[in-house]
Amino acid sequence: MKILTLSKFYHPYRGGIETVTKDITDSNTKAGHQSDVLCANTSKSNEISKEGQTTVIRSARFLTIKSTSFCPYMPWQLRSLIPQYDLIHVHFPDPMTAISLFLTKPNIPFIVHWHSDIIKQKNLMTLFGPLQKWCLENAMAIVATSETYFKHSPDLAPFKNKVQIIPIGIKGPVEKIERKLSQKKRILAVGRLTYYKGFHDLIEAASLLPHNYEIRIVGDGELKEELQKLIEKKNLSDRIFLVGSLSAGELHELYKSSDLFCFPSTHKSEAFGVAIIEAMSYSLPIVSCNIEGSGVSWVNQHQVTGLNVKPHDHPALARALKTITEDPELYQKFSHNSFERFQKEFKLDVMMERIWAVYQS
Repeated sequence: MKILTLSKFYHPYRGGIETVTKDITDSNTKAGHQSDVLCANTSKSNEISKEGQTTVIRSARFLTIKSTSFCPYMPWQLRSLIPQYDLIHVHFPDPMTAISLFLTKPNIPFIVHWHSDIIKQKNLMTLFGPLQKWCLENAMAIVATSETYFKHSPDLAPFKNKVQIIPIGIKGPVEKIERKLSQKKRILAVGRLTYYKGFHDLIEAASLLPHNYEIRIVGDGELKEELQKLIEKKNLSDRIFLVGSLSAGELHELYKSSDLFCFPSTHKSEAFGVAIIEAMSYSLPIVSCNIEGSGVSWVNQHQVTGLNVKPHDHPALARALKTITEDPELYQKFSHNSFERFQKEFKLDVMMERIWAVYQS
């Protein structure tokens, strides 16, 4: 098949959707399909590059409003590309992609990969809502990443007959890591330093933990300075470290050397939690939040792979971290179950078999 992917951004831009998009594109190529990408650029120029067998067309971005890239050339670029492909795989939410699809009205089938409802920019839906609805009405299939998110999404409710549930899958270690607790408790968190990731809550919870707990937060973002000031205010500079963005190799070593993974996201903008399944692939127990309508608490199953607590409840978050890391038997149970759940549900080849079945249909 010849597949064109539409996405907000693409590798090397760092983000959960971008990681999934690249993994799908690379897997399609490996399976013998032509798999190319049209996405927004981060500058005011059009760029075409070759990444392995994949052609990436980056459309000039002239403006960003409410996290939405405005790329005036994109609809015309899409129109010129359509005759070369059999199928379009669209990753939502992205208003610019929806505009481009609506203006071109492609004569080849397209599927919508639904990563999240639009949560923060609700006022954007006045303009974007009708375009999004048109895309969902005309999509041949809609891929949702979890049953939980699908059931709580008002946008998807009218299209339930089109929805296919395909959890996100990633590459991961082949063998289970045998873990043992020591006196020092090493907590890892990974994510963009932004409002819905809950890192303020993790820092507040850390102030309730004993001094043998050490927390590393991987990622960059607009809240870095604010979070650093909170760490200093709480006198936690010797126990909480904002380590910035890391290479894949550096992150791999950190996953291996940590004892537990904390995912403190608090808003439904966090629809799935790719970082959780990365941690599961390293046999790490998980502590996350019960976000109403999100798939996070489905990915991290309470009392199976870890614990879920109420968002913004700092004492509950601290208790969950202590409960797992101070009970060797419980720790081993969650560690074993994390890797087993990853193997069963969240491996890349499992996701791709399901996606290829949708393509074929």
